[in-house]
Amino acid sequence: MNTSGSSPEDAYFRLLADPKARVSEKARPYYFRRVEQWQQFCLESENPSPAEATLDFFHRLSADSELEDWQIRQAVRAVELWTRQIENRVWAADFDWNGTIDQARSLEQDHRTVLRDNLPSPLRSYPPGPADRISAPHETEIIAELVAECTNIIRRQRKAVATEKTYVGWLKRYIRFCLRRLGRSPLDLPLEKHRAVSRLCRPRTPGFGEHAKSNS
Repeated sequence: MNTSGSSPEDAYFRLLADPKARVSEKARPYYFRRVEQWQQFCLESENPSPAEATLDFFHRLSADSELEDWQIRQAVRAVELWTRQIENRVWAADFDWNGTIDQARSLEQDHRTVLRDNLPSPLRSYPPGPADRISAPHETEIIAELVAECTNIIRRQRKAVATEKTYVGWLKRYIRFCLRRLGRSPLDLPLEKHRAVSRLCRPRTPGFGEHAKSNS
């Protein structure tokens, strides 16, 4: 998409101005802003996978109570256009953009996920801290082993590729939480602890946990 002699920003401006992109003139500055936020987040992220860092970025946006669902969807669209049309990133071609947009939708108040999230809980929250950026001993090996087992099971169940990516992404986050916050492997936790931790790891925006089911 980017033509020789022009900057990526110029190419992105032309892309957004194209009627086929269906981006209003009023919204274009916000597209640029979201791309800049995403770039900064990825620069500061210690996640070596750009796809996972991007997913983390959208999770962080979804946790912002001041943002509406349409703003999250706009951010996803902005980053998708930049990575696929301007930078031509290889990983962006396989990224589940539509699934990520679907995850930002609001659920009805009587939806089981909303009801579950509103149940009284004695658990205290764990906001992100400096310790979350420090890898636990043997973290890479433990993640690789558990992800391999999970992937084999998912493929035997013939689930969609997008579903597999979503499951693996959540599994990695869960394992890191257990290792870095609890100091234990997920395999060493009792079932009750698994359920408690899953509630602590879940983003505040309803819908992310339902995406995997919708793609199965």
